[in-house]
Amino acid sequence: MRVFKRIGGLALIAAFTAVGLMAQAQAGKIGVVDTRAFGAKDGITKYIAAEKKLNDEFTGDFAEVKNMETRLQTMKTQIDTMQKNPQVPADYQKKVADYNSLVRQYKYKDEDVKTRFAQRRQVILGPVSADIMKKLQDYTVSQGFTLMFDAAPLDASGLLLGFDSRNNVTKAFVAYYNALPATTAQD
Repeated sequence: MRVFKRIGGLALIAAFTAVGLMAQAQAGKIGVVDTRAFGAKDGITKYIAAEKKLNDEFTGDFAEVKNMETRLQTMKTQIDTMQKNPQVPADYQKKVADYNSLVRQYKYKDEDVKTRFAQRRQVILGPVSADIMKKLQDYTVSQGFTLMFDAAPLDASGLLLGFDSRNNVTKAFVAYYNALPATTAQD
């Protein structure tokens, strides 16, 4: 009885090994897409338009924050100059108080703009990005790729050490996506 168990166990191990070797023998295509290129000048037009719309909405807010930043730098320079001349302490104290008040306003405004921008970005670019990822999945399957990597996070984390540029299908995918009918690209 023990002999049959051993033979059965060995047969089972041999079967799993054979299946594993057969699976390894079937090499699949691996592709790399750099999603940073989607927003580039020659990237995905729908994505570029959505980014432009988002940036246009916040142009005034960004300008206001930049203006506050410039005013802070100017006030800081004035305060530094006043410190060298201690003869006018009342003006100095008022300038420091105004500066501190503007710092608080700046921090609040900057954080508010960043938060609203992130929320609005999700509303505007979220559906576009989801559609792009859906179409990328369709593209991956239709082109016979087994695996598709995004070069952007791999490169940013230092995990992408190199790859054969023939595996980079970014331009081909961008062309594929931009060629889709407008109704299909907006599903």
